[in-house]
Amino acid sequence: MNWAQVLITHKTHAMNSKKIKMFFKKNWFMLSSFLIAFLAAVIRFYNFSNRWVLAGDQAHFALVGKYMLESKLLPLLGPFSSAGPFQTGGEWYWFVAIGSIFSFFGVTAPWIFLVATYIFFVYLMIVIGQKMEGKKFGLVVGCLSAVSTGEIIQSVNLSNQSPIPLFSALSILCMILYLQTKSSRFIFLMSFLVGIAISIHLQGVALIALILITIILGYFPGIKRLILIPIGLVIPWVPVFIADSQNHFANSYNMIYYFFFEKNKASFDELGRRWLTFVGVFIPYAWGYTIGGVSLMGYLMTPIVFGFGVYQTIKKQITRQWIVLFVSTILMFIILRYTRTPLFESFYAFLHPFTLLLTGWGLLQVYKRKKLIAITIFICLIATSLYFDISEITKIKFNINTVKPQKEVEKLVEKFPSKKFAIYDYKFDTSGYSQSLSLYLYNADKIDDNGMKIGFSNTDTLEYPIVLRDGGFILYDISSLSPEKLTKQKWVFVNPSGIYHSGQDWYKKK
Repeated sequence: MNWAQVLITHKTHAMNSKKIKMFFKKNWFMLSSFLIAFLAAVIRFYNFSNRWVLAGDQAHFALVGKYMLESKLLPLLGPFSSAGPFQTGGEWYWFVAIGSIFSFFGVTAPWIFLVATYIFFVYLMIVIGQKMEGKKFGLVVGCLSAVSTGEIIQSVNLSNQSPIPLFSALSILCMILYLQTKSSRFIFLMSFLVGIAISIHLQGVALIALILITIILGYFPGIKRLILIPIGLVIPWVPVFIADSQNHFANSYNMIYYFFFEKNKASFDELGRRWLTFVGVFIPYAWGYTIGGVSLMGYLMTPIVFGFGVYQTIKKQITRQWIVLFVSTILMFIILRYTRTPLFESFYAFLHPFTLLLTGWGLLQVYKRKKLIAITIFICLIATSLYFDISEITKIKFNINTVKPQKEVEKLVEKFPSKKFAIYDYKFDTSGYSQSLSLYLYNADKIDDNGMKIGFSNTDTLEYPIVLRDGGFILYDISSLSPEKLTKQKWVFVNPSGIYHSGQDWYKKK
């Protein structure tokens, strides 16, 4: 190679190097966002086979979602509320059905779809952060969201609380866009998203605070446009009203009766809801659980966040969108304080995006004054989160509801290779296990409403031929029983069709 060729090669490498540097300089935000989302995906999917949660409720939801697709039915009602004898909207089942479309993932398809939405949530938080305080702030919030312990734990649990953080974050985005553009379509869209959240799980009611504070302290849309708010809130509940109209509005009556009478039976003292305990223990714990899995981080960040919030408000150095976020969060905590139910971690999932954004804002205020301290706190937050995350995702859990039904399916198919099955549960006492078996048989195309009747029970005193013993559970051949005897002896049908219609058509059987 002569000197001319060497010079040309050197210039070529220099030009390529410059192009690469220019590319990274131009696309640093996009690449950083991708890396954060990739980190979120790795953490959420790591050891997934040992972490996805399958119990009675999850199996029930998965059965309804898959049956909805195959039968081309649209459920109007959702699951019964744990709070009282009423049902929410069918949107939760629609969500599960969308996940069930990806049937090549097998039984876990809706769970994988749920995890994917939690990865999208991280990207969404980056976008929200960018719109509120710029690209670097968006990346900070994205990092906090990617390693959030509360988000990671909830992401593998197919419960109707799980989609709420996503709709909560989308509502915040609409709030920001509304304040920036003053376009009424965003106030409508925010109301609509909150309505969907409420119809999926009633914890979404607290998000109405965001709507109210947006129009009171943010930007008032005008009297005529206020109608868009109730319209947006009500639309997701139309399916419930349609079904309720066919049942003398019993669902609405039960809901109203619960909120005005039944819920008041549990006192705040019994629930441990003293203000001092709530502010001094619950709020730091909930905050720490979301951002780092440890209460210490909650005790550190809550005074920083709310301290700077008060200070910046007094100094009039805080933007309108942050005022809305602050006041909404305070109001939502007050709503939680007066909620007469035990506050499990999943019951305040709607607060996740608020907590993460305000934590990022608190770090930003410290950074403006003491950069080294802010960076140290940020590193501590990420480190404590990862410590608890690694502990959580590396656990080898034995979930009897995933291992047992797989073995039972194998044995049933081996014993009756040409048969399909109709599964019943004795008195519905072992529904968590029988519905899991039904789900696995359904996935294996071994379910048929007219198939061999199999009775699932945990008692060995029933006088029917025993098909299979599996630990403390017994599968009986109850093919000899007529429909009337099945009902009389309290055998509950847990095939997908039985589970679906028990939730959608129960009132038609009266």
